[in-house]
Amino acid sequence: MRFLTPLGLLLLSPLHATPPIEATVPPPIHQSLSRISPNALKAHVSFLASDVLEGRNTPSRGLEVAAEYIAAQFRRAGLEPIPGGDSYFQIAPWVYKQIPLDGVKLQVRHGEQTLELDSTHLSLQSLDSVDLANTPVFLARIDDTDSLKSKPENHLAGKVALALVPSMAQIRGLPREERGERMRVVSNLFSELRRLKPAFILAVRNDSEQGAGATGQLTDPSRPPSSRRSFFQASAVHSAKLAALLDPLPSGDTPAQLTLHLRAPVERPAPLKNVIGVLPGSDPQLKDSFILITAHYDHIGATSPNEAGDGIYNGANDDASGVASILEVASAFAALPQRTKRTLIFMAMFGEEKGLLGAQYYAAHPVFPLAKTIANVNLEHMGRTDATEGPQLNRLSPTGFGFTEVIDYFQLAGNLTGVEIFHHKENSEAFFPRSDNQAFANFGVPAHTFCVAFEFPDYHGLGDHWEKIDYNNMARVTGTVATAAWMMSERPQPPEWHSLSQTEKYREARQKEGNKSAQ
Repeated sequence: MRFLTPLGLLLLSPLHATPPIEATVPPPIHQSLSRISPNALKAHVSFLASDVLEGRNTPSRGLEVAAEYIAAQFRRAGLEPIPGGDSYFQIAPWVYKQIPLDGVKLQVRHGEQTLELDSTHLSLQSLDSVDLANTPVFLARIDDTDSLKSKPENHLAGKVALALVPSMAQIRGLPREERGERMRVVSNLFSELRRLKPAFILAVRNDSEQGAGATGQLTDPSRPPSSRRSFFQASAVHSAKLAALLDPLPSGDTPAQLTLHLRAPVERPAPLKNVIGVLPGSDPQLKDSFILITAHYDHIGATSPNEAGDGIYNGANDDASGVASILEVASAFAALPQRTKRTLIFMAMFGEEKGLLGAQYYAAHPVFPLAKTIANVNLEHMGRTDATEGPQLNRLSPTGFGFTEVIDYFQLAGNLTGVEIFHHKENSEAFFPRSDNQAFANFGVPAHTFCVAFEFPDYHGLGDHWEKIDYNNMARVTGTVATAAWMMSERPQPPEWHSLSQTEKYREARQKEGNKSAQ
């Protein structure tokens, strides 16, 4: 890793912090951080994103294998397990509910036409049994939201709503400026349909014939289930023939009828794991404060193979790359001749793709007090430089740019490592609530996600393979993460939230956690 000033002392005033932060890289630190190599990162990513792990869905056997691998790497580096035992696993004793799909068939009749589809065409989010026989079909299209708003609640009682809307793959193919608006329009349509309380809602996709099956739901028995809904959680039927059958019909009530029977969901235990490794601090006063360095190790699993024979969403950049980075940062710090002043916590989290589940679980059941956790540095999309908006070399982009003094430390570290800390004006604030940092910010911890590319060509696609990552660039930006973490660890003053309207609720949460800790 290239350092512009490997041994020099910089007295730099960051954007807001006072007094100035001393940015130094003494010889032992420089030597240890130089151990972060492209080949080591490649070794981690190529395993975690291999077909053997089948896309690391939550829950799945592949996710279990990934957790064991990460724990083994923490053990190899010399990190300590969770206090009070010899395990690196924080176990979330959750349950998984899923609709059985064996023998399920969907039938749609219109006049003399009858179309029958088996369960391979379905992507189900429902967790309720369904018993629909010759049920009237109400047809909705993407531009029908305004007309639905005038209808009273329960207007669709006893009917099934079918929505002819584009899929996420089709939306991603739109120009960048149109994508967000189209997603908002579709999400609003489903919100209105739910308000009218039909017996069932199905999106109709015409761009594929293969559904994802019954997604099911993970539930924390100690907490009420989330009622959050979105476009992404809509049940769907994938059939160009069904779309063609419905397309000539006007929006609204139709003469078509639908039959579908789904059994009640089956529940089974699904213990999930946050993988945690600890490097205790060396300073008598600062060792009881913590820096949390995180990444999520799950992805979205697998589907039936496409024409090229690829059915596995490998998730190399999202987020095997972030996991590889925290493994190498941990290894570099473990090799220091003297530990950092503050305690460093490295955590790979489950279930980010299901709604930040692992991060939220840790925040609700913290192993180390959140009031004494001075920062969360979360890593995503660390490897791909071929962003949809152009190459991103020697750059790191944070969510919530300017929200906290954590960014100031990263800017100082970037000055030493030759990496620009880039403010993405469109995505920095928009992506703040969309990654695991949000779970910690909600409890007042100064928290950001850092990435090289917010979006890239294979984002949540089958082509997110380990061979497409720029490992030389990944080593440089990972070294910047390590340098910034070292600086935060050594300085007595912890980073704070800046006084902005966007950060008010986080500053209030910080004060609330501090008051709880003092009691």
